[in-house]
Amino acid sequence: MEKILNWISKTKTGEIIDFIDDIIKIHEEEITTESSGNLIINKGLIEIQDKEKEIIVIGDIHGDLDTLIEIMKREAIIDKLENKKVYVVFLGDYIDRGVKSFETLMLALKLKEKYSDHIILLRGNHEGPNDLIAHPHTLPYELYHKFEDEATLIYLKFRQLFNVMPHTAKTKQGIIMLHGGVPTEAKSINDVALARELHPQKPHLTEILWNDPDESGIQGAYPSPRGAGKIFGIDCTLKFLEIMKGEIILRGHEATLKGYKISHNGKIITLFSRIGPPYWNKSAAYIYCHLDTPPEKIINAIRIIP
Repeated sequence: MEKILNWISKTKTGEIIDFIDDIIKIHEEEITTESSGNLIINKGLIEIQDKEKEIIVIGDIHGDLDTLIEIMKREAIIDKLENKKVYVVFLGDYIDRGVKSFETLMLALKLKEKYSDHIILLRGNHEGPNDLIAHPHTLPYELYHKFEDEATLIYLKFRQLFNVMPHTAKTKQGIIMLHGGVPTEAKSINDVALARELHPQKPHLTEILWNDPDESGIQGAYPSPRGAGKIFGIDCTLKFLEIMKGEIILRGHEATLKGYKISHNGKIITLFSRIGPPYWNKSAAYIYCHLDTPPEKIINAIRIIP
């Protein structure tokens, strides 16, 4: 861990650009070959075929490097990756609003570089397409503070990376993982897999990155006060799970005081894996369980920091 963090702190612009290019190639090659180890890749959708190992699911980090390091140390993630015992899935939103967005994102990317077939870096709305920039978007300002005139080159390379990141993952046991919420107009798994290619003509990618579950008992979906995406009812959740042959949804996107939230009769778990301002939550949460854990038992696998 210390070696990785030291490398991040000392990298120069040219090294950063080359490194991000390497991560872009890893993602592009996964899409082209349609696999990586036990990962089956269909455009923006990744399926973990393995049922013999463990999985750690991490929600929004938003530049909170300290909490990410705490999760990694607590679960000995590096050791388990070295021994190929675990898959680590990030639900997106590595950047913005925290003071160490660059370092947080680079740490996640370094894990992808070294353990590519056991790391899944999903796209969040803060890594969204160029026509859907989340606000406040503080990464460019942080990069300028660190790299001054060279910041634009690095930022544009990050944006190129965001556009090849997957947006949805699933396991054979029926755990569906994405950042925001269900795409309410999707009619097939292919609609989900091709959400990036169908954007902006179809709303699937926008909704995967921006949607939130309703808490009042509505049916259907209505426009979100966020300005993008929708608020969706339990009927949309059940329809999506049927399309995906899934049992439960793990998502991020919403700040929660306890670090997690249960919605839609236990069919949705929201994970928020960072602590502190500007959200002022006192706890962060993530999930750690075996891949053959029955979906209805996933709630018991929520772990809390501090």
